[in-house]
Formats: sequence, structure tokens, C-alpha cells
Amino acid sequence: GQVIHIEKGNMLAQEAGGPIKEYVPRQTMTTAPGVKHWHGALPNQPLTQVAMSFGTTNWMEKVTDAQYSAGAKK
Repeated sequence: GQVIHIEKGNMLAQEAGGPIKEYVPRQTMTTAPGVKHWHGALPNQPLTQVAMSFGTTNWMEKVTDAQYSAGAKK
């Protein structure tokens, strides 16, 4: 699993099959073990986060520009 706490900036994140969500400073995203997800800063914005992973991290395929842009345009 993973816990990500946002300190500065805004973050987009999506769990596989779920909606793209935006997180703002002082919000925390929690993902259960084994749940495929992605996260990253909004375009042209810095992001400061604290991320804690539990267990082995398995990096998957890169997020496409189309996937990322779908959340950034909202």
C-alpha cells in the first residue's frame, strides 16, 4: 500500500478503473496493497509530497499524456 500526504501544490491521482481525483495541500491519499494507481503534479506546478510505501513497490507502465490530461482539464 501507499500513503501520500500533500504539502505544497496539487496532485492528480487515479486508482485503476476509478475516477481521476485532485488532492490539495494537507490532504492525504491512501491506496491499499496491490491496488494499481498513478499520481503526479498538475501541469506547470511544483508538488511537494511525503510518500510512504508498505511492502514492495512495483512500477507499472507510464501514464499516457491522454490519461493525465483527462484529469488536468477538469
